[in-house]
Amino acid sequence: MESVVLTDRHVALAQWVGEHRFAWSQAHKCDPGLGPARTCKDASLHIRGCLCELGAAIVLPMRWDDNIGVLDKRDLEDLVEVRSARKWHHDLIINPTKRNKGRIPDWVPYVLALRADYSRRIWLPGWITMGEARGFPLKAEAHYDPAHFVPMKALYPIAQLREWLAAETAGRRAGSSL
Repeated sequence: MESVVLTDRHVALAQWVGEHRFAWSQAHKCDPGLGPARTCKDASLHIRGCLCELGAAIVLPMRWDDNIGVLDKRDLEDLVEVRSARKWHHDLIINPTKRNKGRIPDWVPYVLALRADYSRRIWLPGWITMGEARGFPLKAEAHYDPAHFVPMKALYPIAQLREWLAAETAGRRAGSSL
């Protein structure tokens, strides 16, 4: 399993972006959904998400789109979505309609990034496409929006995503599109 240890500069950047994402979401009264964000009164979940996005960007390697207030783009180069977790037993949780307020294309890759509390190490257990995630039952649990819960054992190795990304970016340079 691949991982990266973030530097002080990485942590400071992710914390700044996470705090500003939280402030923006509060100012614009964004719906936090039914998950943990509903009861979180500080920027901690946004900061963890930013740390995980940045860690995934370093491992893949890709550009991190550290946007604040931009809800219609994917996390890494508008190609890859990153979902964070803090426990080794957590599934990759994918809400099939949240992004862009509509259906997410089947080709979109989702990466699970783990950060244990207060650790600088970000682990990437694996990834799966939205289309494959749809094969897992849509669960509507009391404390989550309806989502596909993909167990870690069903995820592909990060090396395979890196190969897909190399082919995709070569195709973009050659003028093809998705």
